[in-house]
Amino acid sequence: MVLLALFDGLKQSLGLYPIYIPAATGPKITGALMCEGSLEGVLSVSAKSLLQISTYKPFKTVSSFSCPLLLVALEDDILYLLKGREFVAAAIPTSKCELHTISQSEHFDVYPPNKDYERSVDVQIRFL
Repeated sequence: MVLLALFDGLKQSLGLYPIYIPAATGPKITGALMCEGSLEGVLSVSAKSLLQISTYKPFKTVSSFSCPLLLVALEDDILYLLKGREFVAAAIPTSKCELHTISQSEHFDVYPPNKDYERSVDVQIRFL
């Protein structure tokens, strides 16, 4: 999988089309997400994205943000836990950060055409 990710990164650096891999899979099948609820979402990603997932630590940079920031947390998200969003929000001065939690919502529920897409859009519009 790492070799595929590196090859995809090389292709994209040359301006070529990405190699897409399953974003979510069932048991014993290689993919980016292999957990409950994954198969209901977006089902392909660029292989190169796997190189960034392990080093992605948003809480290391958010304290330096100078613009207002909206964090939308989903109460029942098993991929990005609510506690993690609360941890990130706590690292930002409250005058710059709004943490909004959508109750009874899972990770992919806020993507179109799923049940909480409109709720998520409404939160974003009110923030703007």
